[in-house]
Amino acid sequence: MNTSTKNNDELKAGHDNRLLNKDEVAEILHTTSRHVERLAEQGLLAHFRVGRFYRFQLREVEDYLARTHIEVTGPR
Repeated sequence: MNTSTKNNDELKAGHDNRLLNKDEVAEILHTTSRHVERLAEQGLLAHFRVGRFYRFQLREVEDYLARTHIEVTGPR
């Protein structure tokens, strides 16, 4: 098992008290860390600032995914 798979498995196992950095959130969202930073700056993704660093709670990332989820209903 590679490191990223192990980290994702740990996150899914309920270790959501740990603060995630923007690279870890980017991996979860399958995007770039800069995009995660922009989401935080725009107020779309809840976060903490620790000095100049962004930190995120897993539940907030999951909430963001739930808020932005679009159901596919099929052809019209």
